[in-house]
Amino acid sequence: MDRSGLRFGVLGALDIARDGRRLAVVGPKLRVVLASLLVRANTTVTLDQLAEDLWGGRPPASARKAAQLHVVRLRRVVGAAALETRTDGYRMRLDPDQLDLLRFRHLVARARAAEPAAARALLAEALACWRGDALADVASEALLREAGPGLAEERLSAHERYLEVGIALGEPAGAVADLRALTAEHPWRESLWALLVRALHRCGRRADALEAYRTVRGMLVGELGVEPGPLLRAALAEVLGDDPPAVARSRAEPPAPSYADLDEQDRSLYRLLGRFPGPTFAVAAAAALAGRGERTRACLDRLADAGLLTRPGPDRYGVPDGVREDAVARARVEDLPGELAAADARLYDHYLGTAAAASARLYPTARLLIAVPRAESAFADDDTALRWLEDERANLVAAAEHATSSAVLRRHCGGIADALRGFVAGYGYPRDALALAAAAAGAAEEDDDRLAEVVALLLRGTVAYNASDYPAAISWATSALDLCGQNQAAEAECRHALGRGCAQLGLPREAMRHHERALAIARSTGDEPNEAREINYIGVALLSQGRVGSAIACHAKAVELSARLGSPQVRLLALNGLGLAHWTAGRMPEAAAHHSECVEICRRWGLRHYEATALVCLAETLCDLGEHAEAEAAAHRAREAGGQIGERRHESGVLEVLATAARRQGRVEEAVAGYTAALDLAREIGFRYGEVSTLIGLAAAHRAAGRPAEAAAHAERALAAMDETGMRVLDGAARTEWAAALLALGDRAGAARQVERALAGAREDGRLLGEARALLVSARVHAACGDPGGSALAASAAEAIFRDLGVPPDP
Repeated sequence: MDRSGLRFGVLGALDIARDGRRLAVVGPKLRVVLASLLVRANTTVTLDQLAEDLWGGRPPASARKAAQLHVVRLRRVVGAAALETRTDGYRMRLDPDQLDLLRFRHLVARARAAEPAAARALLAEALACWRGDALADVASEALLREAGPGLAEERLSAHERYLEVGIALGEPAGAVADLRALTAEHPWRESLWALLVRALHRCGRRADALEAYRTVRGMLVGELGVEPGPLLRAALAEVLGDDPPAVARSRAEPPAPSYADLDEQDRSLYRLLGRFPGPTFAVAAAAALAGRGERTRACLDRLADAGLLTRPGPDRYGVPDGVREDAVARARVEDLPGELAAADARLYDHYLGTAAAASARLYPTARLLIAVPRAESAFADDDTALRWLEDERANLVAAAEHATSSAVLRRHCGGIADALRGFVAGYGYPRDALALAAAAAGAAEEDDDRLAEVVALLLRGTVAYNASDYPAAISWATSALDLCGQNQAAEAECRHALGRGCAQLGLPREAMRHHERALAIARSTGDEPNEAREINYIGVALLSQGRVGSAIACHAKAVELSARLGSPQVRLLALNGLGLAHWTAGRMPEAAAHHSECVEICRRWGLRHYEATALVCLAETLCDLGEHAEAEAAAHRAREAGGQIGERRHESGVLEVLATAARRQGRVEEAVAGYTAALDLAREIGFRYGEVSTLIGLAAAHRAAGRPAEAAAHAERALAAMDETGMRVLDGAARTEWAAALLALGDRAGAARQVERALAGAREDGRLLGEARALLVSARVHAACGDPGGSALAASAAEAIFRDLGVPPDP
């Protein structure tokens, strides 16, 4: 292998490419070995170090030998020139342009010796080397523990220097947002706070600069018992113009003007500022808390002008920690407990009712199981509803968590969690979902609230499903179903969750049974959005069983219903199902159009989970159309979208599509490696469709590589897996590959039997592309049997189908 063509990445997910094409590194242990060598590039890594990274403090007796075997396997991928054997270990010999970590360090070093403008450009280039947290997908606690903190510090120091140079060059406004985020993430790093104070001051925001100083000083004095260091003191002196009396005044709490200077209306609202569960709040929330109307905005503006509130964004306010603590203390003295409880109830009712209204508008298929009064007129359009959920997400999760400890507010836990089920499912916020589930479960236990417990279980199942842990998803949904009793809405949600889980495990008949029951409930209650949803998923189950025509009819009906309802979420699910059905039938242009529209809907509404699904489907379709570069681009976008939510099923699909593209472009061994990685992952997560599909891909790749016996074995394994599960949609593809492999092995009779079964099934199910591919193999079988006429007829029929479909033959 030409070492100059290799490129590696560790500043994010582990990445390896050759001449611009990504290479598959199969298996978590092999990836750990590669990562261990890369983070120590150009230095020797001992076998003991590799063993520590692979197994932590408990290596097996064969650790050194196993590590050596992993290195041998890795050398097959990267080549001997890049991976050297040393007397005491191994070394990856790389240049800065081959490894993102080395390039990052090289650019940072150059920046140290450069003039400010050039330094800033070099630092920007260095920071662009980072794609996320270092070694983000490497499964080694030992390696992450050793290398992770140091790499994170290097990144942070470069970012800090970049912002410092930008401020010095007269561009402080561009640094403020980054410094706000960095001081929140690293609250004890005084140098960041000093830069923030300077940046705010140089933007003309003297009051905000002083507030930032007061905030960090309060933390240092209150938590550590120390005064700010020289960097912060110098920044404050710059703000105050070296005025010692002003410096002294800046240490007083609360900021001037004092609480005593406020009028009664403003003081009343000030005392309630500590009731907000999250870091910022909107005017509407403050109005609900105070029990006032439009006068609230003017009150908030006066408090902000007095330095008692911050303005982090349009129509949003923040409460500095010192103000929050002071407000809570004053409220305990000056307000009656009943008044404070009433204020809390108004605020939490506002959050709950508005969240329910947003969910009902945006996610009509996510039934609200817990009845709450909705703020029906809260949103004029979907954009406003979505923006509100994004802005208030932190408050809503914090409210649910806080409410568990209050007998008065606990009733809000399950309701808020219920209202956010659709939001966290589509957007992929697993930590928030689990926090909401914990809050709902805690409230359920305290109040013996079965519906709150159902909500908690469904949320945990959603997180498991999005993480591709389908057995766990089914287990959570089964537990939830056991609690539903006669509540049909809850039962329908559980049945839907069970159906989706069963589908991914390759159990289409069980999936169909659950979706049919959910459909019956939807129809009996006049719930059209969920009627469309369940019809769509019944189509998915039918397609998995090979009943293509029936599946298309279901998906078309779901699309028709979604058009009448005007719901983007319902439409994207139906379109994706219809696209899959058309793809199975061989109608690639129609499939591509449907999947492309799905991608656009997902991007429009930020639905990352569904976007990853649609992108994998689109990539597969483009690959069959012969548009390999476009297919690979869509696959990489799917990997990025799926990675944001921890979805592993999509990664399996991406690996398979990339392998298929490589195979069809003649890169057979690369395809074998990619299919093998996809197969390993599909089996690990129990993704049976992916397992069958990649086994068929492996059969095709081994046949192309001249290994027909291995090809036949993989095709037989694919058929055996389908026999276990009841999936039939890929039966014809598996038999076609088996027939081709048997023909290469000289078994003409066996090949004829399998290809005839593949043709019969494709014609019965209406799978035109499958029929054409089987006809090509049939033509070769006829030729091998001495029947040139039959061969010509089969080849001509195949060519006609490929031409009509606009799809190139599979080589």
